[in-house]
Formats: sequence, C-alpha cells, structure tokens
Amino acid sequence: AIGARVVLKTSAGDQLRQIHGGGSYLSQGPYNLHWGLPADVQPLSAEITWPDGSQQRIDELKLGQLQTVVQPLVASPQS
Repeated sequence: AIGARVVLKTSAGDQLRQIHGGGSYLSQGPYNLHWGLPADVQPLSAEITWPDGSQQRIDELKLGQLQTVVQPLVASPQS
C-alpha cells in the first residue's frame, strides 16, 4: 500500500498520514500508520485513497489495537 493516503476523521478535526516506501541503505521503515488521540477525542471514520486512486471508507474503528485494512478488489471492465 505504498503511496496510500489515510485521513482520520475525529471529533477534533482531520489528521492525514501517508505510507512511504524506501528508507536508507539496506533498511525499510514500517508500513503501519499510528495515531495518538487524547482521551476526549473520538475517531469517527478513516478515508483511504489507494495509489490507484480508488477510495475506501471505514466507519467502525477499533481503538487500542492494530487493524488491518485490505484494498478491495476491483473487477476490470470486459470488452
């Protein structure tokens, strides 16, 4: 999901994270995105823009744990 952009919509406003590839010589950074929210801020949804331009929205976010999101498979048009 290198290049994916994720906007976390919260009760206090939006926060943007993007997945970057690469690193330095013989290394790679993690592909996990992390948000630290104050106790009084509630996450509402996450809007993902995948590298191919398709979009996905997640409304049921789980706090305090790792959540794996997979890009939906898009059927190619038949000629």
